[in-house]
Amino acid sequence: ETQVISASTLIQKAKMKLIMQKIAAESKPDTILNNIIVIDFATRKIAAGEKGYLEKGQTLIDGLDYEGAVKTFERVISKSKNPQLPMIAIGCVRFTQGKYVKSVEAFTRAVDYLASLQVAAPHPEDGHTAYHNRALANFRDGNDAGGITDLESALALKDGTAIRELLVICLRRM
Repeated sequence: ETQVISASTLIQKAKMKLIMQKIAAESKPDTILNNIIVIDFATRKIAAGEKGYLEKGQTLIDGLDYEGAVKTFERVISKSKNPQLPMIAIGCVRFTQGKYVKSVEAFTRAVDYLASLQVAAPHPEDGHTAYHNRALANFRDGNDAGGITDLESALALKDGTAIRELLVICLRRM
């Protein structure tokens, strides 16, 4: 049996397909959970030797040598005046690798270090970055409650539209 489809039916189907594609493109809440904050070492005031190691780690990441980058960042931690930077960098590497538990551990090291300081951190945005990124790693690992708590902590350190939108999206998915 032959089925006859009118031109108007085909047009309607094409329009519906476009509408569905638009909705799908606009409603990808999980893709926003990949947007970690990466610290740009080139724009930071860091001692030359330390900056060299951090930039070497970034070069290794760019060359997809993640384990080499982690080893380089680990060496910097003990010598650094700002050990939260390589700790955050390690968390970013582990997140990129999909090793979310190790990523959470690295960001937690940075958060704990910053909390242990007797004076305010020289770069308050580092705490925001560590909490933000740990939240995303927690979500990816299935710890939504931990992710929400970390987003709220990040928001308390640095208010902004992007972090508020992320928090709303994450609260909706729970």
